Order: sequence, then C-alpha cells, then structure tokens
Amino acid sequence: MCAQITQEEAHLVNAAVDQEKIKRLNQLAWQLRFTDLERAIELSQQAAHLAATAGEDGLPFLPGVAHSLYQLGLFEMQRGFYPPALEWLLRSLQAYETIGEAPEIMRGLNACGRVYIYLNNYPKALEAHLKALQLAQGHGDAAAETATLNALGALFIHRGQWKEAEGYLRQSRMLAQKLKDTQAEADALASCCVCSFQMGDDENALASGCQSLQMYQSIGAQQGEAEVLNSLGVIYQAKGDHDQALAHFEKSLHLFIEIGDRLEAARLLQRISALYLSTDDVTQALDSLKRGLSLAQAISSFQEQRAIHHALADIYKDHAQPALSLMHLEMADTLEESIYPQENIQPREYSDILSQSENDRQQVRSFQLKNVALQQEINERRQAEQALRQANDALRREVSERERLIADLNAFTQMVAHDLKHPLSAITGYATLLSDELEGTESADARQYLDVIIQTSFRMCRIIDEMLLLSSVREQSVVTRPLDMQKIVEEVLARLNLLLEQSRAEVIQPSTWPVAIGYGPWVEEIWANYISNAVKYGGTPPRVELGAWRGTDGQIHFWVKDNGHGLSPEEQQKLFTSYTRLDRATGQGHGLGLSIVRRILERLNGKFSVECVSYPNGGCTFSFTLPAAVTADLT
Repeated sequence: MCAQITQEEAHLVNAAVDQEKIKRLNQLAWQLRFTDLERAIELSQQAAHLAATAGEDGLPFLPGVAHSLYQLGLFEMQRGFYPPALEWLLRSLQAYETIGEAPEIMRGLNACGRVYIYLNNYPKALEAHLKALQLAQGHGDAAAETATLNALGALFIHRGQWKEAEGYLRQSRMLAQKLKDTQAEADALASCCVCSFQMGDDENALASGCQSLQMYQSIGAQQGEAEVLNSLGVIYQAKGDHDQALAHFEKSLHLFIEIGDRLEAARLLQRISALYLSTDDVTQALDSLKRGLSLAQAISSFQEQRAIHHALADIYKDHAQPALSLMHLEMADTLEESIYPQENIQPREYSDILSQSENDRQQVRSFQLKNVALQQEINERRQAEQALRQANDALRREVSERERLIADLNAFTQMVAHDLKHPLSAITGYATLLSDELEGTESADARQYLDVIIQTSFRMCRIIDEMLLLSSVREQSVVTRPLDMQKIVEEVLARLNLLLEQSRAEVIQPSTWPVAIGYGPWVEEIWANYISNAVKYGGTPPRVELGAWRGTDGQIHFWVKDNGHGLSPEEQQKLFTSYTRLDRATGQGHGLGLSIVRRILERLNGKFSVECVSYPNGGCTFSFTLPAAVTADLT
C-alpha cells in the first residue's frame, strides 16, 4: 500500500493537466482513507476546488466535481459526521444527474440511503434505495441491482422488519449466484446472518455467517471477512460463549487494523470492552476502551470519541471513581459541541452547470464563491479540532499523573502503616510485661508512665488499623449479600464491651432487624464507629438506642441515637470530613472514623446523615442506609 501511495504522489507531481491532477488527487485520497483520513479529506477538497474551474471557459469540470464531492461524503460518513456527509453526497448526486451517469447515480443514491439510515430518516432512505433499484432494473444493471437489494435488506434490518429484510436479501443472493459474483453473494449472506440473529434464529445466523466467511476468505476480501467475524462474535456473545465471542472479535480486530480501518476497529474495541465488563474484568475493559479512543482520535471521529468517553464515564462511576467519571462526561459534552447537529440537512441549490448562458455563468461563479467560503469554514473547523485534540492530550496527561500520585499515596500509606504497626505492637507488649513486673512494688510513678505508654500505643495501633481499613475500602473489590444484622451488632457490642462497661452505657436495640444488602466486615465498622461515638459523646451515663425501618425508596434506614450534648449546624457539616475531631473536651479523636463510614457507604450504594433534636443538650441521631434485600427478613 505504501509503495502504491508513493507512486500516486509521483504521478500527482507530474500531472500537468488539471483534469488529470484531479483524478490523481482523488485516487490518492481514496488510498489514504483508512491510514490518514484527515489527509484524504484534504486531497479530495483540493480536487473539488480545482475541478470547479477545470472545465472549458473556466466552468466546472463536472465529473471531477461529482467524484470529489462523492468521496468527501464517504469520508465524512466514515468519521460519523452524517449531516455534512449527506450534503456532500446530495451535491455529488446532482452533478451526476446533470452528466447523466446512471451507474454513478445509483451508487450515490445507495450511499445517501445509508446516511439517511444513520440519521434515522427511514422514509428518505427507502426512497433513495427504491429509486436506485428502479434505475438498476431499467438499465439492466444486474450488479447494481444486487447491491441495491442488499442495501434494502440492511434498511429493513435497521427498521426491525425482519421478514421484509429477509425477502430482499434472498433476492440479492439469488441474483448474485446467477452472476457468479462471489463478493455480492458473500455480502448478501453476511446480511442474512444479521437478519437471522435478530429474528432469534442463531443456528441459521451462524450457518450464513460461516458460509459468508469462507467466501470472503476465498477471494481475499478482508473487509468483508472482518465484518462477518464481528457479527459471529456478537452471536456467540449473545449465546453466552464468551471465549468464542472474544476469539472472533480479536480476529476481526486484527483484520481491521491490518487493512487500516481504524473506525471499525474503534467500534469493535467498544464491543470487546463490554464483553470484558460482563465477566467483571474491569482492567481489560478499560484498556480496550482506551485503545479504541486512541484510534478514534487518530481519525478525528468525534462520534466514536464521544461514545467511548461515555463508556469510560459509566465504568468509573460504577467503580467509585467519580472524579474520573465526571472528567470523561465533560469531555463527551465538549465533543458533542464539535459535532454537526444531527438533523436532515438539504443541499444548497446551485445552477445547471452545463448551461452556457451568461446567467448560468454568474451562478457558476456564485457556486465557486460558496466553495471558497466552505473551504475557509473547513479550515477553521480543522484548527478547532486540532486545538481540541491538544486540550484532550493535556487533560489525559494530567489525569494520568493524578492517578499515579493517588496510587503512590495509597501504596505509601499501606507501607507506613504496616511498618509502624509491628514496632508499636512490640512496644505495647514489652510495656505490658514491664507493668506486670512492677505490680505490687513502690514504683508508682514508673507504673503510671508505663500505663500512659500502653494506652498511647493501643491508640496508635487503632489509628493504623483505621488507616489500613480506609485504604482497603478505596481499593478492595467485595461481593455484597443479605446481612444478618442482629449477629453483626452483637459482634460489635462484644468488641466494644470494655468501653461500654467503663462508661456504664445502656444500649437498647430491637429484637428483629430488616434485611439489607452489604458487605459484613464493612458494615460492622459502621456500627462500631456510630456506637463508640454515641458512648463517648453521650450523657452521663450514656444511653444508646439502635433501630431500623424499611423505606419506600428500596433502602433500609439504620440509626443510632445518643443522649449527649448535641452538635451545632457547623459541626454537623464537618462531621464526615477526613481528620475532623468530634471530641471537643478531650481532643482524643483522630478524625478517621466517620470518614471511613462515608467511604464505605459510597462503595455500598448507601447514604449517611445526622440529626440533632435540639442544640444544645438534645442528643444526636446518626443514620445510614443500605439497599433492602428482596428476600424476607432473617429470623
């Protein structure tokens, strides 16, 4: 391919006649459509501009104009810019109709039909394809008739009219067999594969797809081979055979990349990502989307970039990374603003180019001026696209650096916590042994100092445990299930037994609990934080009430009520902020507990709140919610 392109560029340099240069420009553009779409568009624009004055007496050279505009329409369709694609194609069609080129008119009508399908304008698509079919039959062009029948089948597949689609596809295949046109028959079978699958006939879908695949392989039609492999992968995915689906997707992807069709490769990578996501392989799903995004950016396909950013946003949202999710949503919105509005655009009117009257000459000059203005608009748009790509690159670098820093911070936190815990445990152990040795002696001061060391060490160990827990909540993937809340609360009370005895706290709880969905060890930490805070900041003695009720919102509402001093509105706002201390009197709180609660509930799709009945001396009620289980309450 590269050698061929180099040869075309040499011919282009040596093309002295404008009409020959127009031909060479369009040929080179067509060869570059997969490898360098931006360059291909630029070359066809040059050809169209040159063709506008390459005819006799400075009039347009209509075949060059028509062909250049046709290619521009296909290129814009390849990028996903359907309204401008339609405008170019309709302009091209008008030029071909003026010339009277029946084969090119049929080809142009079918191309317009495909764009109308993408724009969801099915009546216009049907009108275009039926007109092409009528012309093909009227001119006895069996090859064009076969292609148009297949296009009509594709249209009715999009409309969900499977029987009508099947009828057109059957006609297309029979005609292709009469012509002994392997390519056309393979195309019809590939469409039959899609149609049968949509009708729920997986067996016939696989049979048609495999037969089409063999035909494409026999004639070396890699584009068709890649497309039908993609269709077979979709069928296997629907059947639940993920291994076969992935194998066919990977083969299809390899072919798309080999032939340089980066648009279809980008679309396929989104499908591969969804397949990985269905098996909870988030890493591979993200990698596939990022590969697809790079390909879409390389060909300036804003449509695919936008779709991939939306997919990335959904994954990050589902995996508790709201910042990254928001970033990709914002990037998708930015791309949305750069895409032409999806509406049916009518082509600008221009004159009968063949007319030799003075009036017609003026109209032709007007047409040329419009082309100049359009070229300027295209250049401005290209500059805007370049600026957007640069901004996207900068944003990606910033996000990557932030992700790296966060990962480094998490790793550092865990390392420090682990490294501190072991020597602290040793200090606590030896201090306890030494305190026991001094029991009954007169070294009262020494024993007092040791008690301080022991208590401080225990407190530091608790802080380290909570740091490790906070880090694990950020990173750990857990499986949620129905919870035995009675058992969890009892374990928490046993864990806090010493604190409850020392404070002479009274704990009141219900006899039965509604069943919620969550992760037991994390929910235990929520109760431990809520109950210990209610004891520490409660009255003298503390009175702690526990309860729950089932809401109409599909959530179970759990609560802990204390009889303490209460919290001011300002203090309530700061409660769940990391490193905010609650213990105003002693200053012993380190501020991690409620921050952990907040992160746990975010991961479990729950919520938290606090309510003070009155302030001061009204006590507080701390609440949290978890999704309700569908099953009956545990007994």
